[in-house]
Amino acid sequence: MLPFPEEFEFVDFFEQEPCTLDSEVPFYYNRHTYQLERENGTLHFELEPSYSWVRCQWHQGDIVLIDLTLEEVRGIRLEKRAQREYIHILFANESLMKPLIVKTKPIFSIIWGTEVNC
Repeated sequence: MLPFPEEFEFVDFFEQEPCTLDSEVPFYYNRHTYQLERENGTLHFELEPSYSWVRCQWHQGDIVLIDLTLEEVRGIRLEKRAQREYIHILFANESLMKPLIVKTKPIFSIIWGTEVNC
């Protein structure tokens, strides 16, 4: 995946160490799960970099608002600016898929769309 943040950048962004599938496996080849709490819910963010795979779930209590399993992820960019934080998820087929932008601070929101060039 390119761009792809370093392991410490994920820890800084999510303000926690991830839960990993196997503690013996290197970061890039492992599955990592992070969780964030905000006033409008909980975000679970999982990634398996070597498989180009990401899962993003947004919950409010027992209600699942969004549950996305994303494949063919080309890259991830973490952004912090002006008291706001974003995860940019980039896809392999940029001509069909716009980046998914998950705003994580101050509250959760999602920005995403598709383009079809016929």
